Amino acid sequence: MSQPFVPTTLTVSARPGGLPVPDDRPGTAGAVSSFLITDIEGSTRLWEEHGAAMGQALALHDHVLRAAVEGCHGTIIKTTGDGLLAIFNDPIAAVQSALAAQRALRDVAWGPIGQLRVRVAVHAGTAESRDGDYFGPALNRSARILAIGHGGQILLSAVAAALPARDFGSAWAAGRAMSMTDAVALAMEGA
Repeated sequence: MSQPFVPTTLTVSARPGGLPVPDDRPGTAGAVSSFLITDIEGSTRLWEEHGAAMGQALALHDHVLRAAVEGCHGTIIKTTGDGLLAIFNDPIAAVQSALAAQRALRDVAWGPIGQLRVRVAVHAGTAESRDGDYFGPALNRSARILAIGHGGQILLSAVAAALPARDFGSAWAAGRAMSMTDAVALAMEGA
């Protein structure tokens, strides 16, 4: 049996063209933040069928997600049992974090439990911060988006998909239409 893969680092450039990533804590009152939320598909069944192995698998899952979030300058707000909630100042960074996480999760040797299938949702909006947690409609919508996903998917709200346009103003000003795919591809250059 192969040993589980434990990534040491995930290096992801969060902004196109080498622009610096904001270092301040996301979620300033009234500011639009990007929220990334995750969940393991079928985790209840996995715990029932592979209880002993799931503890180790969940620890590895948490390590991979933490590396992906922190590697893209996000902040983990909380873990949710078999997932997490993270916040980013930059919507591109949230999407890059989701991509890095899914790629790293795909490459892990999970042993007897088989491939962990994680669904990821990214939404942007304002939220209230209280006692180290975030509340409000943006978080409620993030959870609703996550609920319709399947393991291995990354779902973006329309808001999260539209926000990167502000970071590529010159392309828009030149009349070039830019899809989220284009924006993510530009952001991934050099990653």
